[in-house]
Amino acid sequence: MTQDPLQLRILFVFAWLVVGGEETEVRLLARTLDRKKYRIDVVACFRKPGMPEQTHRQLQALGVDVDAVPYALSFEDTVDYLASKVTGYDIVVSCQNVADIYPALEKLHWRPPLVEHGGLVSEALAGPKHFTSRYVGVCRSIRDAAASLMPGRDHHAVEIPSMVDLDEFRPQEREVARASLGIKDGDLLIGWVGRLDAKKRVEDFVEVAAILDGENIAVRAGHHCTQPLMDHLGVPGTTRASFYVYNTTDDVDRLADALRKVSEVFA
Repeated sequence: MTQDPLQLRILFVFAWLVVGGEETEVRLLARTLDRKKYRIDVVACFRKPGMPEQTHRQLQALGVDVDAVPYALSFEDTVDYLASKVTGYDIVVSCQNVADIYPALEKLHWRPPLVEHGGLVSEALAGPKHFTSRYVGVCRSIRDAAASLMPGRDHHAVEIPSMVDLDEFRPQEREVARASLGIKDGDLLIGWVGRLDAKKRVEDFVEVAAILDGENIAVRAGHHCTQPLMDHLGVPGTTRASFYVYNTTDDVDRLADALRKVSEVFA
């Protein structure tokens, strides 16, 4: 790697490189940061057949070096490879609970500052934190989970919501889309901004919530930042109805009737 003494050299270490929040954030940083001041590189440690190449191509098109050497290495060799690589950087950002990063850092006498980024509570709770200078969680429960493993310095765990690359959306199709949905000019439309991951079946939760909304019943859909519980239950997420002091038994009956409609849709 050619080093410019005026650049801050940042290495993002991914467990795998697919299409997710961390990958989007790296793309946005690569697109907006001053290249004279910052150098961003990426190394990915693991790959399964069928994983998308989209992010690899997008990052490379932005001039980001994407190092896929660990794809052909064993875990032990990946640890050695990372140990030799990270010393060339000023900051290392580990995404997705990279199992290889701590063993690699253990091999070094001098270590660059490590920032961990987590999008799941289970990621925040995995592994030690004694080398972690800062932990970034995308929501409060993830931040709090990491902070619980950083006694005396829980303020080093921070909450920063995931970024969304709105350039991926097509504003020129806005009017056509609104018309197809029967939305009048001036009417407020709140949309789902993000991606649908087939294995997480997010669209099922959204559809259930939409059916119940048609019955004037508001619910929350997703994993509710309780991924370990979802793993324990063996489900990708749930649709949650919450009750409070103002709810009545009539509300319970209406919810039961609405759920019968949901069961008919998914039968």
